[in-house]
Amino acid sequence: MTTGEPVVFSPAIEGAVRACGARITPELRAQSKALGIDLDETMVAYPVDTFLRVFLLLADALVPGDAATPPERLRAFGQQVTLAYAHPTIGAATFTM
Repeated sequence: MTTGEPVVFSPAIEGAVRACGARITPELRAQSKALGIDLDETMVAYPVDTFLRVFLLLADALVPGDAATPPERLRAFGQQVTLAYAHPTIGAATFTM
């Protein structure tokens, strides 16, 4: 990352991992790592484009494709992640502001 580059902080990744739980397969972990995010060893922040690629990967893999259009899958996955993000202290603090 370069200075001034827009970033997404690790609690967003942690929320996605918490929302997915055991549904994250070793294959998804490997694909995520290849895209730039190791789901087992998070960093402090990630470039926005890297986060979005992994978020889309997880949404496509974990929300049934036959039950929703791509925007609906993203919305459903985003709701799951938002609820999971609210559980840690930083997430709870963010939602009370």
